[in-house]
Amino acid sequence: MKEMPDRKVGERLRVLRMSEGLTQEAVAKLFNLSSGRIISAYETGTRLVPLDLVVKYSGEFDISTDWILTGRDSTSCKNTA
Repeated sequence: MKEMPDRKVGERLRVLRMSEGLTQEAVAKLFNLSSGRIISAYETGTRLVPLDLVVKYSGEFDISTDWILTGRDSTSCKNTA
């Protein structure tokens, strides 16, 4: 069976997009991507999300990259040092 990248990051990207009422095409246009199919591939986990796009999502949707990547906000992490 074909290995697939982590779907959870894509699910969080979908939540962000839908919370703003945007289509996949609108997000693709926002980030200067060729089509909504790329956004669909990221959201379904069939394609890895590039880190530079994670940073763009973070800025556009005013959310931490930690939340996009892990589902947890960096403020919820305890310092164990």
